[in-house]
Amino acid sequence: MHRLLVVDDEPIIVEGLYELFRDIIDLDLEVHRAYSSTQALELVARIKFDLVFTDIRMPGMDGLDLHKHIVSRWPGTRVVFLTGYNDFQFAQQAIRSGGYDFIIKTEGEEKILEVFYRAIQEIACQWDEERLKDAARRQIQQAIPLLQKEYVLALMEEDIVEQADARAKRLEELNISLDSEQSLLLMTCRVDRWYEDMTHADKTLLLYAIQNISDELLQYGRKLSLVCSSKSLMWMLQPKEQDNRGGEEEFLNYVKEIMVEIHDVCKNLLRLPVSLFLSGGYTSWNDIGRQCGNLLRREQNGIGQNEEVLLIIESKPDANENRGNQMNEEGYYVYTRKLKQLEAFLETGQKLFFLELFHTLSTSLQPLWEFARQHFFHSVSAMLLDHVNCSANSADLLSMKAVSAVLNAENERSWEEKCSTLIQLAQFIFDYRVKDQTIKSIEMIDQLKQYIGNHLKEDLSLTKLSSIVYLNASYLSRFFKQMTGVNVSEFILELRMEKAMELIKETDLKIQEVADEVGIGSSAYFIRLFKNRTMMTPMEYRESI
Repeated sequence: MHRLLVVDDEPIIVEGLYELFRDIIDLDLEVHRAYSSTQALELVARIKFDLVFTDIRMPGMDGLDLHKHIVSRWPGTRVVFLTGYNDFQFAQQAIRSGGYDFIIKTEGEEKILEVFYRAIQEIACQWDEERLKDAARRQIQQAIPLLQKEYVLALMEEDIVEQADARAKRLEELNISLDSEQSLLLMTCRVDRWYEDMTHADKTLLLYAIQNISDELLQYGRKLSLVCSSKSLMWMLQPKEQDNRGGEEEFLNYVKEIMVEIHDVCKNLLRLPVSLFLSGGYTSWNDIGRQCGNLLRREQNGIGQNEEVLLIIESKPDANENRGNQMNEEGYYVYTRKLKQLEAFLETGQKLFFLELFHTLSTSLQPLWEFARQHFFHSVSAMLLDHVNCSANSADLLSMKAVSAVLNAENERSWEEKCSTLIQLAQFIFDYRVKDQTIKSIEMIDQLKQYIGNHLKEDLSLTKLSSIVYLNASYLSRFFKQMTGVNVSEFILELRMEKAMELIKETDLKIQEVADEVGIGSSAYFIRLFKNRTMMTPMEYRESI
């Protein structure tokens, strides 16, 4: 959608241009009028215009000063000056000061439309798709380190599960030299203690110093190193076949040795106590989140709480491995993360993902002991009931059968029956949300229609209507068409013509007065619109009744 403003102190010029631009049907165009610079400034203060056609000589603020105010607020706005023959030098000055073009008022509609379409074409070229893509590619290159970090953190959060070919494409986009199908070693580094009175900038500098040290020492294999937090780093490492240390076992031993060197250089050169943790086995890409969680837990528990620790986290079972039907430490960590993911699916309305993850969790918990199942049931119950309680229509929802079933689910005998009550409530919440959104959309459209019907003689531009329902003007245009099947402008014009026919039939108002009552203003423009709709002029329609 494009917005255009016509400014002139001569009403006949304003109305003529307004009608000219309103008759353009090949563009989504919103046209506004101002009969003085003061009125124009009021509009410019709240609306961004793509094009402004303004007279140069006006009482008070002239067109040049108006141009300065417009571009100071909206630099991209193109201002076309309207001038008389005696203003020619004045117009040249306007162009030199940054005006888009000038038109002599006697040149006629053809010249005006030529300048209009040229400006519209330049605006379209300004947002040329390829140019925008090129600019985005340059920005991506500059932001590669940050994007790499975001991608790896998402892997650690277990938010990304990809096929190898999709992962390969993503790694290439991010300039990550790792193999998308080959398993990895993971290593983390924790700064155990900072110097006293060290600034944030000093800490950041030392973190990147550790990263540079590791990059110099890790000469073999493929690697990606990242600063993950205010005191930790992470490496993702893979062997290369062409290296002397190309075998997985050899490469693992090589990394263990380098791990010691990184520690020693940090201690002796940077005077910084650090601990390093290395996965003792290789992990697949889709298992990175679990393995990273394992490393992070070891940082926080056991001997990893001491300073200057070098720890190899073996993949073999430890003392906390599953015993019978109990959940081990690592399993509980994954389980709690999945619960958070389940809640995120509920909050964002992703019904299918929620149901799929719920099924996975409830099935995996079935063989475990009662405490684990009870924890899951009560966690999800609280999640669902909290969502119901926070709903705008919580009173209605709380009375529903699905809510009562969850509240009384302790009486259910089997695990399957308890899970079924949760699924029923979740289904109800998702379905109710869709229904509620539909009702709100219909109510919003009804509100708009009622406002339009009650204010036909007033400003009914998209900008004005969008302020009534608190939506963006462009989005409102699409939303109204989606909900009603007609454009807002078509709906407004239809109501105005119906009101005009009613006034002509039931009153003795003059044609200009009828035009004013339905918000069209110009009698000539009104007559043309009326005839297009009824195949008769207003007077012919009155005489035919």
